[in-house]
Amino acid sequence: MENQAPIRWHSYNRFYFSMLTGILLIALAVAIGLDGIFLSLFLLCCGIFIVGVSIVVIAQKGVWVEVSDTGIVYRNIFGIRNIDWEEVSYSYTITIKLLEIVHVKKTDGKSVTLPISGSKARDLAEKINKFKNET
Repeated sequence: MENQAPIRWHSYNRFYFSMLTGILLIALAVAIGLDGIFLSLFLLCCGIFIVGVSIVVIAQKGVWVEVSDTGIVYRNIFGIRNIDWEEVSYSYTITIKLLEIVHVKKTDGKSVTLPISGSKARDLAEKINKFKNET
């Protein structure tokens, strides 16, 4: 397993949905603002905020998980975290309403949810288990 290149998964597609939601809120605010309804100002502010946050997250490449010789490094909106291979027992996926989510079971009994979901989740769980078995 030595000198293997790290494998990285990105998952920032979910922020495209939130950006679309923000754009729809802005359009709704403009539409009802033309009728003179004061609620449109609130909707406009919310829409601009959601679009702004989505753009910032997408620009920073959203969230990612990297599997390498040293362990699992993942980044979410709260920062970058590292799990060494000594702490990893195994990984598994959970399906919630047609969406697969990756979890890593640690040796202390706690589970860590990785920020990768959807079609990449099963592949990531398999790669983590493969890396763990090789160590």
